[in-house]
Order: sequence, then structure tokens, then C-alpha cells
Amino acid sequence: MFFFQSPLAEIALPVDDWVFLDRLWADWSPGYDAAVDVAHVKDAIATPERIEAAIGYYAPSSTRAATIRAGGRAGGHHRHAVGAGPLPPRR
Repeated sequence: MFFFQSPLAEIALPVDDWVFLDRLWADWSPGYDAAVDVAHVKDAIATPERIEAAIGYYAPSSTRAATIRAGGRAGGHHRHAVGAGPLPPRR
């Protein structure tokens, strides 16, 4: 998750025909032949705008730097995926 909060993620993902994505999927689903699934994902995020949108799910670009500086908390509050406000405090 930390990698996707870095601006480098948008640059690194498409490098070498998306090899990062191939390796990530293999790590997350060992033994599963995901060739068809990964091809669909690569097609779906083939443009810079789509890469940004996919990564934005994990760390919205408007809060990416703040999230890294705050140790995972944007503006001192935990945010959900769309950034609509703080979540209840953790127990």
C-alpha cells in the first residue's frame, strides 16, 4: 500500500510491459494462472488518467503527500476511499 501512496507508482506501473503488475498478481495469487485477468487489467488502466484513478483508490492524489507525511492519515484524520470525511476513531 505504501508504494501506491508514492508518486513513483504512476511512473513505475507501466514500465517493462507492466511487469510490476504481473509480479504483484503472482505474489497475491500463487498457483493461479491469471494471464487473461491481468491482460484485462492492463487494458483497463492503459492510460495515465486511468492509472491515476486506480491508484487514487488507495491514496487520492490530492492527499497523497499528506498521507505519507502523516503516517497514513491525511489531515490527521483517517479518510475513506472517496475522501468524504473522517471515519470514526479506531478502538
